[in-house]
Formats: sequence, C-alpha cells, structure tokens
Amino acid sequence: MNRLHGVLLWIVLFEVCVLSNANFRSGVLRIVSNFTNKLVTTETNVIDRKYNITSLIWCAVLCFSNEKCVSLFFLSDTHVCQLHNVLFVDTTDADDRPDTKYFQITEDWCPYDKGYVVYRPLALCYKIHEDEVAQAQAKLTCQDEGGILAMVKDETTFNHLYDFLRASSTIRQKHFQIGADDIAVEGSLRWADGSPVTWTNWAQGEPSHDTERCTSMAWFYYFKWNDIPCSHPVGFLCQIIKP
Repeated sequence: MNRLHGVLLWIVLFEVCVLSNANFRSGVLRIVSNFTNKLVTTETNVIDRKYNITSLIWCAVLCFSNEKCVSLFFLSDTHVCQLHNVLFVDTTDADDRPDTKYFQITEDWCPYDKGYVVYRPLALCYKIHEDEVAQAQAKLTCQDEGGILAMVKDETTFNHLYDFLRASSTIRQKHFQIGADDIAVEGSLRWADGSPVTWTNWAQGEPSHDTERCTSMAWFYYFKWNDIPCSHPVGFLCQIIKP
C-alpha cells in the first residue's frame, strides 16, 4: 500500500467511526442523531462556516482547532462545514436539510452520555435539567451525576450560558437555578463548592426579599440573577468540575 492509499484509508476509517462516536486526540466527536437531516440556519451562534470541505474529518479538525467550537453541522452534498459556539437542543429550531449531520464536540472527563456539554475555553462541563424542583432535590440530582449546582463565577461563564440558553426555543423561556445561596449565613452568598461569591449579576431590583435565599437565572431578566425561595420549584443547571 502506498502512502496516499494509506492516508485515504485512514480518512475512510475515521469517518466510519465518527458516524457514531469517536475519540479524537483529547476530545470526542459525538453525533446528535435527532438532528440528522436538519440544519439550524440562524446566524447568531455561528462562529465559522467553511466551503469546499469534502470530508467530515476536515470539518472535525476545524472544530477541534477552534476552542470555542461546541458543535458542527456537516453538509456532505454541498461540502459545507458550519461551526457553532453552543449545542442546540430543540429540533424545531432547525430546518429540514438532507445529507446533513450534527455533532457535539466534548471531552472524556465530561459525561456527554449523561447529557453534559463542555465549553473548552473555560473547562466548563454543564447540563440543564428542565424538571422543576426545589433546591434540595436539585442538589441531590447534581450529586448523583457527580456534580454540583452550576457556578457562574464570572462574566465569561455567564455569557456562554446565556448564549446556550437563548439558542433553543424549549429552554429560552425557562428559569434555571444555580449554585449560589446564603443559607449558611444570611447576606453572605456562597457557591456550591463553598467559595464566596465575589462576582454577581443581579437583575435590576434584585435581590428583593430576605426570605429568598437561593438564586436562579431568570429568563424574563435575560438570564440575569433573581433571588428565589429555596423551596420554589424551578429548573436547574448542574456542573461537573474537571479533575
């Protein structure tokens, strides 16, 4: 076998593997099967679009090479590779598009098989839970998955989560609880890992009640923070810390 044939065989084998899930260096390319033959056409979350990309491997390389790339669409008939900075979760936001596949970029330490998403610039591994529960149950669910309620410790983290939550219709108008509360000491917010909250992102007029000691990202505040009673049932965000 000459060198060219060897390279071509390697490309074919890679593409056969990647149509399910495949390891790629330190990352994982995972097909999002419910988006097969669908394409999200909104420009808001597109970070790059390349043409004349004749192989899925080259599209994957482009995404892995761009640290902000979270997902990609590969249009095999027109040879288009479309990179996004979020993972889409609602197929109703996509148009029908034959010969199209959608992939999530993730890493081995972030359990994508449990629905977690990784944002590589921040080593941020997170998951939305749309079921509405009180804080105590939300904490238990995150713990059962090996994580904690999500910590939004800076503006960069907020901006990414904002983009993610706004990108899909099914979650765009829902509140999500995060891991900041002052249950231990009133007026002293702490994160789920016990560290003090040093950066805040309260909506105007919040926090508003002394009895509301937990925190949510409220959709009607464009996901800025809103204080809520810890017994109030609301969706929540879990986070797994990178080892």
